[in-house]
Amino acid sequence: VRVRQQNITEVREEFLHLYYSESATPLVFIESSLQYDSLGSSIQPSRNANFAFLLSELRRRCAKAVYDDRLVNKAGQSRLLGPRFDPERHLDLAITLLSRSLRS
Repeated sequence: VRVRQQNITEVREEFLHLYYSESATPLVFIESSLQYDSLGSSIQPSRNANFAFLLSELRRRCAKAVYDDRLVNKAGQSRLLGPRFDPERHLDLAITLLSRSLRS
């Protein structure tokens, strides 16, 4: 008897779009593109942990800011885009739809 196993590994990179003005281009934070040296004694052992710390600090310090985590996982992305668009190929569309819906 032969058994075939297929291992699928999904690599996700965390990101944050920060909209600070109605007309300005958002600030985009991408987990692997940031330098975390300025965290000083709060620096964590991994990029993922440092990014999570950065997000928690932003949320704590900007408590009145709207935060939406629907794009955090593929299921949320799929719900936002519907069945016609693949989240792998149309994440930019999902970001645009979500940001416009939150602004109105």
